[in-house]
Amino acid sequence: MSIKLIADGTVDMPQETIETYDITLVPISVIIDGEVLQSRVEISAEEFYKRQRTAKSLPTTSQPTPQKFVEAFEEALKTHDQVLCICASSGLSGTINGAKQAANQFPAGKIVIHDSMTIAGAIGFQLIAAAKAIKAGADMDAALAAVRKTHKETELFFAVDDLTYLIKGGRIGKVAGAVGSFLNIKPVITVDKSEGIYAPIARVRSFPSTMRKMVDLAAEIVGEGRPGRFMVLHGEMDKEAAEIDVLLRQRFDVKWLYTAKTSPAMGAHTGPRGMALVVAPGEWENQL
Repeated sequence: MSIKLIADGTVDMPQETIETYDITLVPISVIIDGEVLQSRVEISAEEFYKRQRTAKSLPTTSQPTPQKFVEAFEEALKTHDQVLCICASSGLSGTINGAKQAANQFPAGKIVIHDSMTIAGAIGFQLIAAAKAIKAGADMDAALAAVRKTHKETELFFAVDDLTYLIKGGRIGKVAGAVGSFLNIKPVITVDKSEGIYAPIARVRSFPSTMRKMVDLAAEIVGEGRPGRFMVLHGEMDKEAAEIDVLLRQRFDVKWLYTAKTSPAMGAHTGPRGMALVVAPGEWENQL
């Protein structure tokens, strides 16, 4: 049976990969000074960060309506037997609720909704694993197994220079306690795998130090000099992202690396000076 992959617009991954595997993204909207724009569709990451810096108030996001998911599912089922829809962590976003409401309008088994329990580029890793498995002939159970395996072995680390954006989003999770009164302390943040919420994993004394710390944490996952897959995501930090790329190539056997500005849907919560590193050991399975 053929399977169509769908995800919500919080995901970060190469556009080429989205097109190669015909993955549909249901857009998240960003609201900037009262103007509602679909992330990636009506506003690019570059344009978003320019406007974010000069906006009169902090940009916000709006999740897709259940009807948007219904439309995506209906279109997918015209050419496929089933849909696997991977959504942002239920601990950080309500988007999955709209997807579940939409799925209830279809026959049982046609639409499978999966809670990624993570965000952004880490969802991208799950989608890539699922896409490769499906192309290799996997059924729904096998595709989900590939997704769960990838979730287990993938880690996401990120840091922001200004926590205001994260706090404004209202889903700061366990990070609040990591900041406290230590104004000069910058937490390195991850997404707790069991709860799907933000949690501090390390604390350093300056924002530039967080980037080197993330690479150190990657070494604990991959192993110094060992093969690994990486994604570097940022707001308006091209120079620093390039420096992380160099560090990764110096310390690991890089099998796959994607560097880009994170989507407006995520950037609204991390700000222009946010940096993330997604890491997983080894190479992609089902190399097709």
